[in-house]
Amino acid sequence: MPLLEYLRPLLVMAMLGYASYKDLRTREINDVVWVIFGASGLVIDVYDVATGSMGLLDLILPVAFMVIFALVSGYFGFFGGADLLAFVVLGLLQPVAPRLVGSYPGFAPLFFPLTLVSNSVLVGASSSVIVLLKNIASRGGGPLFSGHEREPFWRKLVLIISARRVGVEDVRGPPYQYPVEYKDPNTGDFRLRLRPELEDDDEAIKVFEGLKGSGRTRIWVSYTIPFLFVLAFGYIVSISFGDVALFLISKLFGG
Repeated sequence: MPLLEYLRPLLVMAMLGYASYKDLRTREINDVVWVIFGASGLVIDVYDVATGSMGLLDLILPVAFMVIFALVSGYFGFFGGADLLAFVVLGLLQPVAPRLVGSYPGFAPLFFPLTLVSNSVLVGASSSVIVLLKNIASRGGGPLFSGHEREPFWRKLVLIISARRVGVEDVRGPPYQYPVEYKDPNTGDFRLRLRPELEDDDEAIKVFEGLKGSGRTRIWVSYTIPFLFVLAFGYIVSISFGDVALFLISKLFGG
C-alpha cells in the first residue's frame, strides 16, 4: 500500500490534534498551522493526480465543496475563522476516504467531505445531552429558571440543552463563556436570550460584571464549543466507522 495512504491520516491527526489542544487552551490557532498543513496536502494532491493515483475531479469536487461550505458557514456565522480554515485544509489533506480502511462497520462514505461534516455536526449536537444532564444535576442550587418564570416555555426548552446556569464564582467569561442573561434597561427585569448577541469580549465582561453587581448568585451562560476538538473526533469516526447519518437512515428505512 502506498506510503501516502498512511501519510494523509497522520497529517490530519497531527493538525487536528495540535489545533484541538490550542482551541481548548486559548481558543486561538496561529494561521501558520493551516498554511503548513494546507501546503502539505496540496503537494500530496499534485503528486497523486500526476501519478494517476487520484483523478482530477476526485480532488476538485471535495475541495470545492469544503470551500463553499466554509464560505456559506462563515457568512451565517455558524463557525469561527479557524474552524472554516480547518474545513478547507481538510479538503486538501483528505479529499477522499482513506483506502487503507478495508471495510467500515457502518455505512461507507460516498463523498468523504460530506461524511466528515455530517459526523462532526452530529458529534457537536450530542453535546446537548451533556448540557441537559449537567443542568438537571445542578438543580440543587434552586429552580433552574428562578427569576425567569415569565420566559416562554420554548425558550426555556432551548436553553436547557444549549446553555448552563452556573454560580457567579464559576464564571470564566470570554472567550470561554458569554452571557445569555441580561437586565432589561426598560423594566429592570432579568431576561434570557437564545444566544449571545455580543461579539466584543469587553462588552461581554461588562454584562457579567453588571449581573454580578446586581446580586445575582447564578447566571445563565453560553459556552463556546471548541469545534476543532469536535472536528477531530468527527474525523476519527469517519475513517473508523463511516457515515453515521447514512448508517442510521439505512437502519431506519432499510426494512
